[in-house]
Amino acid sequence: MHRLTPLAILTTCALLAGCHDGPLFALKTINPVYRSQWAEDQKLGPTDVQRREELQRLVTSMPSLSDADQEYWLKHVEALLENDKNPEMRTLAIRALEGCRSQRVIDLCEKQLSDESIKVRMAVCDVLATRDEARSTQLLGETIGSESNEDVQMAAIAAVGKHRSPEAAQALKASLRSRNPAVRVASVESLGECTGKNLGEDPQVWVAYLDGKEVDEEKKSLTRQMRDLF
Repeated sequence: MHRLTPLAILTTCALLAGCHDGPLFALKTINPVYRSQWAEDQKLGPTDVQRREELQRLVTSMPSLSDADQEYWLKHVEALLENDKNPEMRTLAIRALEGCRSQRVIDLCEKQLSDESIKVRMAVCDVLATRDEARSTQLLGETIGSESNEDVQMAAIAAVGKHRSPEAAQALKASLRSRNPAVRVASVESLGECTGKNLGEDPQVWVAYLDGKEVDEEKKSLTRQMRDLF
């Protein structure tokens, strides 16, 4: 038995509603003018606030659902991602995928990596961080190399660090040569997490390591030892 309002209804509402207010839709909760409009909106279907609450419940409940129920909701999430004009709703829909065990999650993530919304693309990176399949690592590596937005690129760098594999480490190699110092620092930190190695903060040392050269590990400073404890 499915305990949530079918997202197909939510998608239909999105199509009927036309334009949305994006990140500003939460302001409607304190505006009495919008409150009066909600009564009229509810005659057509759920309001944005109701739809958002439904999606938040789905994000929370998805991990505990059976495989059959997850597949049921996955179909509705896919429809929402294809049709909903509100990036806030698409972002929440992506967040719901994090708790879904289906292999089709990666297919949906790949499609949404081209979403116009930065928040959606960042959410995709977070979901891919939880998937240890080789294809997930590949998608994150491609995002690091092709993404024009720095926030999304940084999210992909952090995400691939969660994949403890040689392929994940190699996916970070090109970003070590970035002209952006923040990207280089993030790549070094991600490599440390990915490999379990402590090779310092010099990107060139990490490049040498990834090229298969002999590199000595550094002893952790007392400050770093204390930081790692917490």
